[in-house]
Amino acid sequence: MVSVERINDYLTNVPEEEDDGKAELPRDFPGKIELRSVHLRYSRYLPLALDDINFTIAAGEKVAIIGRTGSGKTSLLQVNTFRHPLR
Repeated sequence: MVSVERINDYLTNVPEEEDDGKAELPRDFPGKIELRSVHLRYSRYLPLALDDINFTIAAGEKVAIIGRTGSGKTSLLQVNTFRHPLR
């Protein structure tokens, strides 16, 4: 039930970002997503949230990211959308 409460809290308290419809991929975008040796720490006082992550998702490939609460799913997605600086 905690998961439902967290989702509800997020939906009611986090403002939705404006989409101006102008987002475009660069012409030289390779169409794949690749992470190499990614490390993420939210604070210098906390342990690594992501430690030496490496993977490639080919263009058009469908991937599911699954795992327990706190396993790093959201951190991985946030890194991939540049919401956190990488080390």
